[in-house]
Amino acid sequence: MSDVSKRFQFWLGTAVIVLILGMILFPGLFTSSNPYATEGMRSYVDDSGTFHLEKAPFHPQWGIPMGTDELGRQVWALIVYGTRLTMTLAFLIVLFRFMLALPFGFFAGFGSLSAHGAIDKLSRFFGTIPTLLLCIIILKMDFFTGLTKNFSILAFVILLGFVGFGKLGLMVEERVTAILREPFVTGDVAIGKNRFQIAGTTVLRHFLPELIVLFFLEFARVLTLLMQLGLFAVFVGNVRFIEDSSNGIIKYMDISYEPEWASMLGAARNNLRSAPWLVLFPALAFFISVLGLNAFGEGLRDLQSGAIKRPKIGRKMRAGLALFLVAVLAVQGVGYLKKTTGFSLESFSYAPAGLEDGPVMIGTQNGQTASEAIAAALSERGFSPLSGQMIQTYEAPAGAYTIEGRLVLAKSADRSDSVDVSDDVWWIAHGDYETEGVLLDMREADLYQLTEDRLEASVSGGEKPILLLDAAFYSDAAVVTISERLSEFESVGGMVWLTDADAMADKRETQLTLDVPALYMDRVVFESAPDAHYAFLNQTSGITGTTGRNVYAMMPGTDPYAGEEAIIYGFGYNAASVQDAEEKINFAFSVIDEVTKSPSNRKRTVIVLFLDGTLSDATHGILDYASKSLYPQKDVLLYLDLTRIETAQNELGTVLLDQRQSPISRYYAYTFSLQLEGRLDQANIVHRGIGEQTDIDQLLYLEKGFPTLSVGLSGGGTGSTGLETLGSVLTTVIKSNNY
Repeated sequence: MSDVSKRFQFWLGTAVIVLILGMILFPGLFTSSNPYATEGMRSYVDDSGTFHLEKAPFHPQWGIPMGTDELGRQVWALIVYGTRLTMTLAFLIVLFRFMLALPFGFFAGFGSLSAHGAIDKLSRFFGTIPTLLLCIIILKMDFFTGLTKNFSILAFVILLGFVGFGKLGLMVEERVTAILREPFVTGDVAIGKNRFQIAGTTVLRHFLPELIVLFFLEFARVLTLLMQLGLFAVFVGNVRFIEDSSNGIIKYMDISYEPEWASMLGAARNNLRSAPWLVLFPALAFFISVLGLNAFGEGLRDLQSGAIKRPKIGRKMRAGLALFLVAVLAVQGVGYLKKTTGFSLESFSYAPAGLEDGPVMIGTQNGQTASEAIAAALSERGFSPLSGQMIQTYEAPAGAYTIEGRLVLAKSADRSDSVDVSDDVWWIAHGDYETEGVLLDMREADLYQLTEDRLEASVSGGEKPILLLDAAFYSDAAVVTISERLSEFESVGGMVWLTDADAMADKRETQLTLDVPALYMDRVVFESAPDAHYAFLNQTSGITGTTGRNVYAMMPGTDPYAGEEAIIYGFGYNAASVQDAEEKINFAFSVIDEVTKSPSNRKRTVIVLFLDGTLSDATHGILDYASKSLYPQKDVLLYLDLTRIETAQNELGTVLLDQRQSPISRYYAYTFSLQLEGRLDQANIVHRGIGEQTDIDQLLYLEKGFPTLSVGLSGGGTGSTGLETLGSVLTTVIKSNNY
């Protein structure tokens, strides 16, 4: 090969590596498309007026130069964003191979028979059984296909690193043996150097340039192996779900959690004829990368041997390269800080003016004042009405809410050994009550078969006891039904239902009004008061209005491709006191400001819903939004339901995370929920799901098709997380998903 050809080969490899590094560090420079965005269907009307409906994958065309995959994700965006995971995986495999091959090869080169025997036998064994076949057999096992992304990467690194280090170890052994025969090594021995000194100085110094060459050549071989595995649907984070089951034949689709080249090949291998671009472009990415790494490795070898002259790099060029590297690190650091810091409840403190003492509820003056203040604050931040007016009213049934409620347990009617447990109860029914009575333990009774005659036989002297009941055996609806029936008994003075603190924290206000009080109580708290035989109940309730006020606002996305995609944030602003309402609103605006303050976070459309009546299913403002078509369903990537944020700013609560309505078929919502769960786990934040879903919790998912992720912070239970911590984690995940 001529000197010109060798120079061309070296600079070609260098250009490919620079391109790969650019895609890893700055994917946004190569595409503004979202690799998670799916578009399963497209419709259009041609010049003749005929309506057409197309299903993904879509062929290459204007705006999508490499077409889309079966989920409607753009192939070019998948390749660009998949570079990071693909190259990281290959790098880790190569690194693991060298970590095994270097010590074995060095020991074998210095004469260790056991080290030589180990790498020689492994090399022969894996030379007899094709490496590709062995990896497919192992990685296709159910255990490995069911691993999450991080554990899947670990499995790939260990297996592919182990099966390939034998040959690499023999190469290291041969080169170490050759260096030890050189005269300068004899000189080291003569001056008294031991084997470790010779290996660490002389041998390693002469072997290091060749190791660098070997590293790039091995990198290319690993990429080739990953490409071959991908063709057999073996890739990181392998997920299989049923695509079609018609005619009794189950057809599966294999995809990966994240954009990754091998997974693109695996998912597309069945579409080679119908959609050849799905195989062509990922294979081309592998081909160019392997070609570039081989060319760069061979070029380095030619530089070391003197076959081509070393490029002259002057002071100015070196200074320019140094400045470029510093700029790259600075940009990456700033980007990381923007994604991981900044959220503060104090930095964006906001509270609506004009609220008077009392509850902020649907149909109240405080509710109207709060909605007007919220709309004004959104307008100041650049939001516009989602449709028509920013404040939209709706009619809801009149309801009730608890203003103040107390439950005191005592040993007897004289209040001896009394304990106030008002903070550990949740009122099922509303009304103005002031009653007391003996606690009658009915936890073991069959409440469906209980009659008033049987109950009267259990009490004496015309007493009206407070029934102690167990909610563990009944659903929420059953508890309400039974409470209504028992309240009609003349001999019942009230009902205390024992339940778990977490279950109690999930509940919303009911619109139930009874003649006697009914409430839930924390089972653990009751059991900690063994002498509780008497109860004192006091409750004061209020009545809500019938006109709800929702605030609907939007900030259009700036990205030419992803700008129409929308994330909907749902907040509530109702509370039993002005202070609680102000803290809810302050948290909401802290999230909004953190998410929208930077232009890089406004690529997608941001839709904000401040919903009225969220304390009760019957008056919940989401009922009004679900009855209207205010934004195209196909453009909504996620509805983030934050209406369950109930904890005050300085209190600790339990994080609620419900992922049941973020299925894998809605890819953005699915991966968002996984990332949020992962961030919570990394921060050691304990979280749990929402127990019994109501129709309200599923409304937008079932009626609008919006993938929904519910996140809350409940003051009940043994929580240890504050609003500041939850907000920081939540906004970090939101910003990291703004591709």
